[in-house]
Formats: sequence, structure tokens, C-alpha cells
Amino acid sequence: MSLSLNDLTPDVEYMIEVKVSNGVLNSSIIAVDASSWPRAPSPEYVQRTNTSMTLTLELEDVHVNISSVFIEAITAEDDGVNRSSSEQVVNGTLPMILNFTLSSLSAYTYYNVRAVATYVLSKCNTSKYAGHPKMIWTEPGVPDPPAELKIENNGIASWDAVNPRTDNPRISYILEVIRVDDGEIAVTKDVGNTLTANLNDFNLEVGQSYNICVLAMNNIGNGKPSCVLYTHMIPPDAEPESVLSSGEYAAIGSGAGVVCILLLLIASLIVYLVCRRRREKSLARLAYAYGPDLELSNIRAQRYHRTTTGNNPSLWSKETFVATEEELALLNQFPRQYITLEDFLGQGEFGEVYQGTAFDILGVDTGPHPVAIKTFRKGATLDEKHKFLSEAALMGKFEHPNIVKILGICVDNDPVFIIMELMPAGDLLKFLREARPESGPALLTREEHLYIIKDIAQGCRYLEQQHFIHRDLAARNCLVSSKGADRIVKIGGMCIYSIIST
Repeated sequence: MSLSLNDLTPDVEYMIEVKVSNGVLNSSIIAVDASSWPRAPSPEYVQRTNTSMTLTLELEDVHVNISSVFIEAITAEDDGVNRSSSEQVVNGTLPMILNFTLSSLSAYTYYNVRAVATYVLSKCNTSKYAGHPKMIWTEPGVPDPPAELKIENNGIASWDAVNPRTDNPRISYILEVIRVDDGEIAVTKDVGNTLTANLNDFNLEVGQSYNICVLAMNNIGNGKPSCVLYTHMIPPDAEPESVLSSGEYAAIGSGAGVVCILLLLIASLIVYLVCRRRREKSLARLAYAYGPDLELSNIRAQRYHRTTTGNNPSLWSKETFVATEEELALLNQFPRQYITLEDFLGQGEFGEVYQGTAFDILGVDTGPHPVAIKTFRKGATLDEKHKFLSEAALMGKFEHPNIVKILGICVDNDPVFIIMELMPAGDLLKFLREARPESGPALLTREEHLYIIKDIAQGCRYLEQQHFIHRDLAARNCLVSSKGADRIVKIGGMCIYSIIST
């Protein structure tokens, strides 16, 4: 005969008393000491950032009845909004170490992190018990987006104060006014630490629709903006315009006539240009339908794209490289909704470079992966945008451990993103300068210097094998994977390659 006792507290020693009764007489009591199964151990953090943390959980032989472990992180306030969790099935021989990654966390926030274990009582019966929580905080980061952004009828914009997400409480707010029709930024203003702004001070067009965006900035960088749609109208308390005289009406009428003539001329020019463009596209489609003349294309390429660098006529300038749709299609087209921008890293040739996280960019169910994201600056010309995409297609051809890898591009976004592997230690020039000892022995050994040189040489050799050369091989154009002894140096700088014809 067997009997199950349920709903016991884990990790507690019990005295179980058993006696038999026939309804008239009772047997003597038999006492047995027994302990309930132990709780799941508390997780230990290995690494943490401002939005994620990596944890380990060690299971020992006494945890043999645990079938799965669920790790959850809850804010200390337990507001139910900012939570993250991860679950793993226990499959293997104990003892073992399980690894967990919790993402989408808030920066500079304390979390109660605990393990919830599922115990197998029988084939059809399980029970869950939570371990003791451990308080872990995330690293500082950029501020939250301002909440409760609203605009009154009188044109006064207001918003709530944000959490600075650092130990420095100083916050500044940036106000941007963006035209809806063409996306142009009409106003950018630093309003300091105030929580209001008067839109009537910016000479906005009456009847024009704008996106009013406010973002917070701390000592680390800019947070994400909050935006609302706003149509500018004359304030209710504005003074009425004065009545014009007949002479003023006549002057306005004459000016209006001149404007109409100019508009007609401009419209005629636009119609001409549109018709011409359509004709060029039609001819291009006809040429493509019959197929390009490859021999003629090669001759024209040698004639028009050959540079005069030195005395070597086989060098082709990278500036003339233009990516085709087929070449761009070979790159990993990554959707915008799976990319999170986090920190500003620096300026690139065409714009800014950010640190971010891309989910499943290495494959299905691979989870979050830190990446570097390059994008062109505001106001970039069409030619610069073409070069920007051409760089992605060019770098996407390279596959070598000492060349910075292009992981994909995001084209369903304005501006376009180039997603690259993240090199956390930064450029080699900065790394070498920081390794200079102020006193005492050198921080880098001679062997470590030789390994750095070997990495760069292997990258250059690969480029030469692919019929490419590097025209600006400097420490600032090389990136370092980490500051530890396992570092790898890779050649970066997408704008500095030239093709060698064969």
C-alpha cells in the first residue's frame, strides 16, 4: 500500500506518523522521518548589460526529480509590466549547469530573479516550487521615452518626467517637430529639464500636420522618442489680423498673378522631366528584356571606370562600385521589428553607428545577439544612399575570421540599416593607446603584439585572394573583439577597398 502526500513545503524535514484502525481499535503509531525535495538553487549572473542578463543555475544530484527550470525576473516593485523569463528542460546526467539569457529588461533597474522548478511526482502528476529570489540590477542605460506626451488646443506640449536610468539624475529633453508630408525636420530644440514647450514659438505653418517628438538625454546617450500627431492652428487667444486697404489688396493681387505664372512654368518643367524619366525607364526595360551585351559592358567598364592610380591600370576605384538588386538580394534581409537600438557608438562615413540587439539574426530560435548597426545621417543625398547599400553588398562578399562580418541589412526602414558583428573593445588605435603603461611593465607582451599583426596580415591576405586591396590600413580601421587574451583583430572600414581586375 502506498500513499502520496501533496502540497508540502520544499526543503523541510517532516515526521510522518502512521497507524491502522479497524473502526474499533487502533494500532500503535509508527513514526518515520522524511524530508521533502530541495528547492531549486538561486541563479548566479555571469554577465549583465543595460537590457539583458546571462545567468547560470547549478543542479546537483539531490535535484534528480526536477524535470524543468523556469527563470523569471520581476522588478522590485512587481508592477507586472517589466518582466522577463526563460525556461529549459533538464535533460542529462546530474550534476549539470544550465545557462539562461533574460532580455528586454529596463536599464539600471533592480530585479528579483528566481528559479521555479517543476518536480515529477508520478507519470501524470507534477508540482512547481519557487526557489529563493536573488536581487540583481541591470547596468545604466539611456532614459525611457517620455510618457503622457500631449498637446493642448493652445499649442502647449507637455510630458511626464522620465526615469534617468543612471546614477546621474541630470536629464535634458530634445523636442523635434517633423513635417508629415515630406518627413523634413522643421524644428530641433533642447528645452533643458523643463516638461513643457510652446509650439507657437516656432513659426509653424497654419493647417500643416506635424509629428511632435520628445526624447530624453542623459550622460550615456539619447533615449527613444515619444511622438504625437499635431495640426497647427491659430491659437484661440491670438489677436485678429487687421483689415487690408484697397491698395494693399491690389498689391497682393499683382503678386498673386506673378506667383501663378511662376507656378505654371514650374508645372510645365515638372511635366517635361516626368515624361523624360518615364521614357528613360521604358528604354531601360526594353534593353533588359533583350539582355545586356556583356562584352560591350566589359569594354565600357574598362574605359570609363579604370582609375589612374600609380602605373597599375588594373586598379578599379571602389567609388564606382554600385550594387545591383541581385547582389543586395544575396544579403540577409532582416525585419526592423526584430532590431533594438541601444547605445550610440560613433560616427561613420555616411552617418552614425549604434550598438543594438537583433533577435534570431543568426538563425531560428538563436535568441538575442548583440550587433553594431550603421545608418546614414539625416539629409543624406540619393548618391550617398546608393553608396551606403553598395558598401553592404561589397562587404557581404567577405567571409573570414579577420574581416568584420556583415550579418544583414534592414531595408523596410527609413533610413536603411547595415547590421554588422559587434566588436566590443572598439578600434585598435584606442586599444593600443589604453594598453600603454603609465609605469611598470607593459600591458601587452611581445607575443600578443605579434598575434595582432598576424590577424591583420591574414585579413589582408584574404582580401588579396578575393582580388581586393586595402588602401588605408591603419589601426583606426581595425577592430578588436575583446580586451582579454582571446582577442581577435579584424579589418573594418567598409569604404576603403578597391577591386583588382583579373
